[in-house]
Amino acid sequence: MNYGDCAVLYGQLEAGYDTINSTSYFVIPDSTNGNYQNLKNTTNVNVPGRWAFNAWAAPAIFYLFGSAAGDTEYSLTSDEGYVPVSFSIPYTFFDNTYNSLYVHFNGLLTFNQPEPASGPNYNPTRGAEDFIAALWSDLDDYYSCFFSYQQYTNGSVLTRATHDINQYFPQMNFTASWVFVVTWKYGPQQNPAILLQVVLVSGGDLSFFLMNYGDCATISEQMEAGYDTINSIYHFVIPDSTNGNYQNLKNTTNVNVPGRWAFIAGNESGRSFIKFYVSFCLSHIIMSYVCVSL
Repeated sequence: MNYGDCAVLYGQLEAGYDTINSTSYFVIPDSTNGNYQNLKNTTNVNVPGRWAFNAWAAPAIFYLFGSAAGDTEYSLTSDEGYVPVSFSIPYTFFDNTYNSLYVHFNGLLTFNQPEPASGPNYNPTRGAEDFIAALWSDLDDYYSCFFSYQQYTNGSVLTRATHDINQYFPQMNFTASWVFVVTWKYGPQQNPAILLQVVLVSGGDLSFFLMNYGDCATISEQMEAGYDTINSIYHFVIPDSTNGNYQNLKNTTNVNVPGRWAFIAGNESGRSFIKFYVSFCLSHIIMSYVCVSL
C-alpha cells in the first residue's frame, strides 16, 4: 500500500485490511486518528509511504493457530527438542487416559514419555509408547521449526470441532467439551515450507483426533504420518507418508476433505458404541431400501 500527498478531507477515514470473520485484520494508525495527511511518512518496511503485508493464509481445513489464536508458541532451541504440555481435561487415547503429552519439534506427539529418536520408527513398533505422528521426520534439521498449541473448553472452536466430528461420524449427536490444537510450521513464518496440524477432541466418553496437512517441501529423509499404541494393538500409517509421495498429503483424506484425516480414539466402550451405532443405522438404511424396492 503506497501513499503520496493527501488533501484535507472532512469525513471518517480508514486504511488497512480485514478478512471474513476478522480472523486477520490491521488498521494503519494514522488513517483513523486524524493524521491521515501523514500517511506518506508512515511505513512498516522502512520505506516512507509504503506498507507491505503477507497475504498467505493456511488452508481452510486448519483450525486457527499462532498469535491470532492466542497460542502458546515455541521456536526450536535445541535439536530433537520437545515441550511437555499438561491438559486441562484428561484425554483418552485408545486404551489409556492421559493428563499430558509431549510436543516434539520433529512433528511427533507422545503420551507416555519423550521419544529420543529423531526419525521415525515405522509402526507397528509393538513398543511401549502411544503416539501420533503428524509427520515424523528430521524436519528440524532442514528448516527452522515453530510450533504452537492451545486448548479450549468453550467458544467457537468447540462448535467447529462438534460440527466436524458429527460430519465425519454421523448420527452420533456428539458434543465436544475439550479441544487441543497443535500446529507445526517449518521454514519462513509466513508461507512455511511445511505445515502440519493435529486436533485432539473429546466429549463425554468419546474422543477423536484430526490430522491436517498443508504444503510439504522436498525432504531427503525417512518420514511417517499416522499413529501407534502400546504393543501396536491399534495402529495406522497414512500411505503417502512413507512411499515417497509425502508432498501429496495435502490431497489425501479418509473423510472426503482433502488434506484431513479423522480417527476415533476413545476407549473400547466408546469405540464399540460408535461401531454398533453406525452398523445399526446402516442396517436400517439397507432394510428401508429393501422395503421400498419391494
